[in-house]
Amino acid sequence: MIKSITALKSVFKNSILKISKNVIWLLGLNIFIAGSQFSAYAIISRNLGKEYLGVWALVIATTTIGQISSFGFSSGLIRYIPELLVNNRKSELSKMVSTVNFSNLIISLPALFILFFPAKMYAQHLLNTSYYLVFEQSIVWVMIGMFINNLFSVYSAIFDGFQMFYTRCIIQISGWFIFLIGIIILIPTFGLQGVAISFLLQSIWQYFTAVIILIKQRIIKNPFSIYFDKKSFKLISSFGIKSQSISILVIFFDPVIKYFITKNLGLTATANFELSNKIVLQVRNLLASANQVLIPKFVLHRKTNTHQLYFEKMLKRNLFISISLGVFICFISPLMNLFLLNRFDKDLMICIVLINFGWVCNMITSVHYNASIGLDKLNKLIIVHLIYAVTAIVGYLILQQFSHLKTLFYFVPALSLFLGSLYNSFSLSKVLPSSTSWLKSDLFLFFILMSIAIILIPFSSITKAILIVSLFSIIYCIIIWVKYGKDYFKRISIR
Repeated sequence: MIKSITALKSVFKNSILKISKNVIWLLGLNIFIAGSQFSAYAIISRNLGKEYLGVWALVIATTTIGQISSFGFSSGLIRYIPELLVNNRKSELSKMVSTVNFSNLIISLPALFILFFPAKMYAQHLLNTSYYLVFEQSIVWVMIGMFINNLFSVYSAIFDGFQMFYTRCIIQISGWFIFLIGIIILIPTFGLQGVAISFLLQSIWQYFTAVIILIKQRIIKNPFSIYFDKKSFKLISSFGIKSQSISILVIFFDPVIKYFITKNLGLTATANFELSNKIVLQVRNLLASANQVLIPKFVLHRKTNTHQLYFEKMLKRNLFISISLGVFICFISPLMNLFLLNRFDKDLMICIVLINFGWVCNMITSVHYNASIGLDKLNKLIIVHLIYAVTAIVGYLILQQFSHLKTLFYFVPALSLFLGSLYNSFSLSKVLPSSTSWLKSDLFLFFILMSIAIILIPFSSITKAILIVSLFSIIYCIIIWVKYGKDYFKRISIR
């Protein structure tokens, strides 16, 4: 009996350590990607100029369109691999992998080729001849890299399905390292095209490294096998199409924003949006990675009818973390000017603050988002993303009559995210009555006032900007400590 208990404790301890290892590597990957992307932007801006950074932002926007070509086939693997392992049907894994490989060649590759032409038309409407030529030369390399990424996503999904997130993270970190080295070496000779070539080299490295590891560890017999299994295709396509319906709405949000900004304000403004969005998104992604654990917990709490209490606790925790991250982004915004541009740009700082507000609202309601999944309310999430897209399009169609109001062009995506967060909250109010409580919280109201003040206070130097954001950051810390105290952190901790 004692031996059985000891063995059970050992298994539990190893499981906890494995989970911790995966989480640490996932957070590390997000941090490394953020550092790599900002370093790449700084290299492009300093070597080629901010206009070329705007061109690269459009290249990135078109590659998000190219993500549609995967049709979510690989995400189906993540869903079904654990089920196959639990039911001891590992032999069916090879059939499923081979079917996804087949689908990538027969369906995804032609789809990517077709999407290449709308991508060129998208840029042709926005760029003059010289910049369009640079875009055209770069997008070819990037599209090839996108196809290889689709192939890599198959093996990435296998690692995730086997709970080997750390292995996938190591491969991707090494890929981003190669991307950075490639940019440094190739930009002096090939310009922006060198960045695109570096992206292709990164994709090739990740793909073949994943294949080698899979063969070496004998996870699947033949990673290169390609044949069609009707049963496997039915499973992965059914799940993939459902998840892809939301992904498509997410994917098109970024190109729509960049299209209207570039058309009305030019490449410099597009570069401002790209830099601001990346700064905030990289911080947001850290919280999003941690919040992935909420979905299965909501399912369990729903069965015991304790989901309301669990939601309230997680919302308080998430509100504090989200606002704190938002204040932190405002605090570092002047310094990011110097790092990315080697000078102070007030337009960039205002753009960061506005985009930051929208994504902070999104971060706060990420608990609502995960609760919707856990409580089987997926249709509400589709409406959330529709609100993002419709608000952006309608807002920009109106603003086109007032192209001189530059700040409002940055405000539109923030407004879209805020309205989507509002719907996300009110749509759950019947199931979770406290879902809208964050709108009346002291922390959120302070964050609104802080964001407005930074935008409206006149300043033109890096010194004044640092003083302003530092003052608000100190006030925020004082409010937290005086009003809530150390007991607040105990109440919102995860258990």
